[in-house]
Amino acid sequence: MKESVIEQIVSFPALVLSLLASKALSVEGIVSHRFPFDQVVEALSFASEHRGEVGKVVIG
Repeated sequence: MKESVIEQIVSFPALVLSLLASKALSVEGIVSHRFPFDQVVEALSFASEHRGEVGKVVIG
């Protein structure tokens, strides 16, 4: 039976995480900055203030 669109949307994050974990998908080309979780406020401020310079900011 074919998955509904809703089922596909719900399962998508798990698929992406699986691909990342297996190294089949890399985000290195789009992640421009990384911040530890305890600097979440600074990370969000940085991303907001440097919109033209920031690809994706990873917090974690």
